[in-house]
Formats: sequence, structure tokens, C-alpha cells
Amino acid sequence: MKRYSAADVISNTFYLDYAEMKDSKYKPWQTDKPVYVVGNDYYCAGKIGTNPAKSTRNGTTEFDWVAIDSWYAEKIGWQVWEHKCK
Repeated sequence: MKRYSAADVISNTFYLDYAEMKDSKYKPWQTDKPVYVVGNDYYCAGKIGTNPAKSTRNGTTEFDWVAIDSWYAEKIGWQVWEHKCK
């Protein structure tokens, strides 16, 4: 069985290059799960039933995550979340 990563799921959701997706990681030391920047928005992914990423700074959540539809993620049992930057 193939193991998936958040970068793999997000890159396939948006038809992006996996290598470029890995390079667009948002401040990895500040979140408990990987967050990636696509355009002007942030995305994270996890298995269905898990929570989206949280900030590890002072225990506060900086993100307002909204689950988005992704046929690819749902097919493999994952969920993708989006945070729109203002």
C-alpha cells in the first residue's frame, strides 16, 4: 500500500509538480503539521478524521481552515483544508 504525504495530496489536488510543492512549505517550525503555500493561500492535508494544522506558537491557532472538495484526496481517504489569506 502506498504511503501518502500532505505535499503529495495537495500537489495532486491542484495538478502541481510535487518537487515544487515541497519547496512551498510554510514555516515548518511554526505548525504541528505541514502547511503549503499555493498562490496566496495556505493548504494542509491529513487523513479523514484528523484535524487541520495548528500554530505551535503560544498554543494559538492562526488559521481559519475550511475543508475543500478534492476527488483525489477523498479517493485515498484524505482531506484537504484551505486558509484564505486576506
